Amino acid sequence: MQGQSPYLINTGLFYRNERGDWNVGLLYNRIGKRITGVGRTDGSESGSINNDIPDAYEMPRNMLDISLSKKVGRHIEIKASVRDLLNKEILFKQFPKFYDADNVL
Repeated sequence: MQGQSPYLINTGLFYRNERGDWNVGLLYNRIGKRITGVGRTDGSESGSINNDIPDAYEMPRNMLDISLSKKVGRHIEIKASVRDLLNKEILFKQFPKFYDADNVL
């Protein structure tokens, strides 16, 4: 299914300092290879595997987020967060199959 990953890993570490009213969270996320664009098959009578357009995939990557919060007084809380600290490149790939006279490559 388009947009679905075969696996998803989420984990987090959290720290709370009650005396200073600080909270810190470190979050890790990994997504598996997922389809971002569904390809098409040349199903015509004279069609060839060489005319097929393969599915496009977003490849697996790791992400790391951090969040901080500080309570100020009884009714105010200040929050800050940074997403995707690792800043990994997002790769999109297709895996085409080609046919020659002897076999499928």
